[in-house]
Amino acid sequence: MGERLQTFAGEDVPLYLARAWAEQTRQSLKDCRDRRRTYIALDRAYERGEIWESGYEVTEDQVNRAVRAVWTSEVLLVISAWTLDVWMTKLYRARRRKKRTENAQLNQLRNALMHLDSGEIDEEAAFVAANPKNSRSKHGLGALPDGGLSVGVDLGFSVDSKLFGILTLDEIEALAAELIDELNQEFDDLMQSMVAFMQER
Repeated sequence: MGERLQTFAGEDVPLYLARAWAEQTRQSLKDCRDRRRTYIALDRAYERGEIWESGYEVTEDQVNRAVRAVWTSEVLLVISAWTLDVWMTKLYRARRRKKRTENAQLNQLRNALMHLDSGEIDEEAAFVAANPKNSRSKHGLGALPDGGLSVGVDLGFSVDSKLFGILTLDEIEALAAELIDELNQEFDDLMQSMVAFMQER
């Protein structure tokens, strides 16, 4: 049997996991912004033939690595924020509160990313489209506005560009901040209840 996740009662595992994913979402947001800025700076230096911090000119390989770092950080951010949203719902259920609505766009993106391997790859456009058999599906790639996802970064990419053309970092940050505020209050209430319980013993 594995180690316990925490010292709280079993019913508070949803709170523990929601807090864990809230913290990870915050970190993922920071990583995403940092990697976007790094890519933009590298790409600009490469185009201009400028000397980078290393003392050498930027290579195409460095730019390509930065593109991959941006793309994977965006995927991880979507998964992290989606998982936070899901655990908030489970926390509501554990507390017997009224049903909450999860973010539909996050859910769409997460499903699309999980089904990316079943899509049709367009090498020239660096685009993965929904498999023709599932192009009208309400889940996966077929549910997205363009019927698929771009791989890499588009022309005109900036720190404020939308994640896969759907959500901005600011929108995810606002969602996460709202959930984190709620979690902090939930945690404070739990601590106060535990203190009151110990004082009554």
